[in-house]
Amino acid sequence: MGTWVRIPQRVVEEHIRWHNVEGDSSPGGRGIPMGEPGSGEEFLTWHAAYLERYMRWRRRNGLLPIRPWTRLPRAVVSTGEIAHAWNPPDLAAYPTLDALGLTVESTVHWAMNQGAVAVYKEPILGTSASPLSVYFWRLQGLVETWRRRWLAIHRGD
Repeated sequence: MGTWVRIPQRVVEEHIRWHNVEGDSSPGGRGIPMGEPGSGEEFLTWHAAYLERYMRWRRRNGLLPIRPWTRLPRAVVSTGEIAHAWNPPDLAAYPTLDALGLTVESTVHWAMNQGAVAVYKEPILGTSASPLSVYFWRLQGLVETWRRRWLAIHRGD
């Protein structure tokens, strides 16, 4: 059995739609197909808002927040799915938020999920229903930390 979180089914379905309906945001899918210009920033921005909505739901329902990872756990990195250079990443090397998001989504995000699948024996992390796992939220919190740090470096936010 996995390390499941309490979560409304509609929140899981929102994640599934966003990842599975590309190029049409009207039914809740992503507006820009993965890998196209603008999709990296869209990926980071959408997931930041998704994370905030879920954490707000947890607070309203008297649940403690899920603490994000501040670094990838050594065991996840040691699976070889992700390069050690991403622990932590050189955020200053990405000239745009889109460039960071394109890299995170196309390589690092998937590798983090697969590393966590291997380490924590949590196969759902390899699917778009991954929000059912507490590890999804820890990973998303880490990605959001990277996004915020990038903003602070590049925009002074």
